[in-house]
Amino acid sequence: VLTPEDPGQGGRPILEVRVKTPQGDLVVFNNQAKPILLAECKAPYVPVRRDTFEQILRYNMSLKVDYLLVTNGVDTFFAKFNHIESRYIYLDKIPQYNELLK
Repeated sequence: VLTPEDPGQGGRPILEVRVKTPQGDLVVFNNQAKPILLAECKAPYVPVRRDTFEQILRYNMSLKVDYLLVTNGVDTFFAKFNHIESRYIYLDKIPQYNELLK
């Protein structure tokens, strides 16, 4: 978006770039810039409930990542998509980055 000339910038037009980013609080990408993990982070006083999971699933409709993380800093849930069963399986721990790439 080019804005009108701004005297505070020496009379030059200002170029403002707005990039639409994927929804979610955190997106982790692989080496080919493909999203592989989507995270939704809430404040510690916000309980992680069903609507939180529904929110991240809606966000993931466009990204289609295999890994989801939901946390409020107190409770953390991590899930991997099982393509055979077409559902997410909850994991006990968050894998290392290189494990996410497999």
